Amino acid sequence: GGSRLESVMAACTTGVERLLCVTSPERLSLAASYALFKVARARFEALPIELIVNGTEEGHGRSLHSVVRSATQSFLGTDVRLGGTIPDDRLLREYLELGRSISTLQGGAAVSAAASVTHRLLSERANHFHPMPVGNLPTA
Repeated sequence: GGSRLESVMAACTTGVERLLCVTSPERLSLAASYALFKVARARFEALPIELIVNGTEEGHGRSLHSVVRSATQSFLGTDVRLGGTIPDDRLLREYLELGRSISTLQGGAAVSAAASVTHRLLSERANHFHPMPVGNLPTA
């Protein structure tokens, strides 16, 4: 869906199974995530919501999730599941700031953690998810 409210809400109207929000540990990002959840809950009452905290260690990510979850429970009457945490990786940040593609990056702890979170999220719906082999990708 992207990071714009309009594109996220448009994606949700297509019948998605959940709203997955990836946030950084900064206060502004956490507040923006809460605002997104508020709008989403008003428009899609039954849509499950998950939060992934990017750029922090697991314990700190869980703590930040707890703060957001407490606010959504208290003020929106809804729950936010923790989708996972992805640790900060200074080398990865520097690599991307140089304009390089993540696809050319050799493995690392944060990359492995990000891949693990992504794999878990995709695996949860493995019965409904049938990936297309790379060789059969449609061409434009």
